[in-house]
Amino acid sequence: MKIRILMLLLLSTFMIACVSIPKETIVLSKTLGNDLEILHNSHQNLVKIYFDKIKSDINTFIDDVYAPFVINYVLKKDFKNYKDGKQSLYGSINAAGKSNEKKVTDTALEKMSKFQKAALKQISFKRNELLKPIIKQENEILASSQMKRLFIIILYFFF
Repeated sequence: MKIRILMLLLLSTFMIACVSIPKETIVLSKTLGNDLEILHNSHQNLVKIYFDKIKSDINTFIDDVYAPFVINYVLKKDFKNYKDGKQSLYGSINAAGKSNEKKVTDTALEKMSKFQKAALKQISFKRNELLKPIIKQENEILASSQMKRLFIIILYFFF
């Protein structure tokens, strides 16, 4: 029995002594790990650049097309009310221009303020409505990329 244990120890020692990892394997492993990190960072940056462009296009659309359209639409409707003799922003501004009374100018200022708040609320709502799904999709892609990176690292180092 002692001879078997001694033989097993000797055999184990010889097997361990004969096994060595070539230096090139270590260099290759380190290089591959660095390349995977660079590839992941490049992918993340590409996704961010792509979605930043989409968000920029949406903001440009809102600022240059949608906001002027909403303001123009509301003002045209308000001008029609003014022409028909109904309460309107135009009527308040016109009355404030003709009168020196503080009450009349305060009324005009209050109506302009309400108009501005309502327009900004509508414009912000549309901006958020368009941006929300884009931001969600960007976050999902970035998270998916991160998970894939971790999976590759696990596969690489454990297999």
